[in-house]
Amino acid sequence: MTKLPEWIPKLEYLVKLRLGLSKLEQDSADALKDLPNLWRLNMWDNACIGEILHFKIGFQKLILLDLTRLSRLKSVSIDKGALVGLEHFRFKDNPQMKVVPQDLKDLENLQFLGFADMPTELVESIDPAKGGKQYSTIHHIPLVLIRQHVGPGFND
Repeated sequence: MTKLPEWIPKLEYLVKLRLGLSKLEQDSADALKDLPNLWRLNMWDNACIGEILHFKIGFQKLILLDLTRLSRLKSVSIDKGALVGLEHFRFKDNPQMKVVPQDLKDLENLQFLGFADMPTELVESIDPAKGGKQYSTIHHIPLVLIRQHVGPGFND
């Protein structure tokens, strides 16, 4: 599947959507931006195969966004006026994403930002203890969680 079916944007009562293994091309999020009641979106396991995920104006009720195991994703961009109600944003195991989205600074309602198993470059760029130059992008967010595996074992 390279793009979402045409009937998806017409689901006016859809509140949760989990996309996985679909291999959608660039701008796959564009088809979802006008869903009037969508409050949770999970994109995982190569739901999209583009290097850039662009959130355009819309997603007015989206509260939770989870981007997990998108192996080609390098960057996320968010237009001003998009994701205005977003409270919870999580990134997990996106190995090509080495830069924090600069547009996070515009998400005034964001209460939680999570990074799990992300590249070291990204993690160090937001760590004030390591002189992270991108810390100013996320300093307004009350809770930022960073989780990294440090060894080969299950309990490491």
